[in-house]
Amino acid sequence: MNSKKQRLKNNLKSTGTCWALFLLCGAHYAYVGKWGLQGLYWVTFGGLGVWAFFSLFIIGSLVNKYNDPIYDEIDE
Repeated sequence: MNSKKQRLKNNLKSTGTCWALFLLCGAHYAYVGKWGLQGLYWVTFGGLGVWAFFSLFIIGSLVNKYNDPIYDEIDE
């Protein structure tokens, strides 16, 4: 395996880590590089709970959307 593929694999994000960050400090958007949404999430206190509830259902898809382009590049 060449070093580019290894570097790409190192950039993959874990759903478990994303869940842990959500539960501990609400930093799940920051984990996948969406700092604008993360700031808004913190400023609104998770949309006063509504946005936080919605996040329970989208954490897996956030990580998948982040990882999909990386997987595509690894396959090339």
